[in-house]
Amino acid sequence: MAEAMPYFAQLAEKTDAPLQPLRKDKKLVNFALLGVSAEAKGLGIGTALTKYAMDALAQRFDAAYLEALSPASAKTAEKNGFVFLGETPYKDSGIEALNELEGSICLCYYEFDKKAAGPAE
Repeated sequence: MAEAMPYFAQLAEKTDAPLQPLRKDKKLVNFALLGVSAEAKGLGIGTALTKYAMDALAQRFDAAYLEALSPASAKTAEKNGFVFLGETPYKDSGIEALNELEGSICLCYYEFDKKAAGPAE
C-alpha cells in the first residue's frame, strides 16, 4: 500500500466531479491526513482531533471535503458530519498502480455552519 500512496492524489483529482458545482460558490478546503494509530482507535482521539480541526477550519472556509481511502473511513467521516458523495473502486480509477488494490476511495463533503462557528482568532 505504501508504494501506491503517490497515486492517491491522482485518483482524488479523478473522483472529485461531484464537487465541481460547489467549487464556484464555496471556499473549500481538502480535509486530509488525519488518523490515529491502531492502538488509539476507539478511544475518541480521532473524534477529538477532527472536532478541533473542523472548528479551526470553520473560521476560514465555507466547506470541507475529503477523499476517504476506504468505505470504513468514510463511515467515520459521516459520524463527524460529512456527507458521503460517492466512491470509486481503485480498480476503476484508471491508475495502473492502484489496479491491484482492493477497496475504494470515497468522496465526502461537509458544509460549515457559520452561525455556530466562533469568532476568528
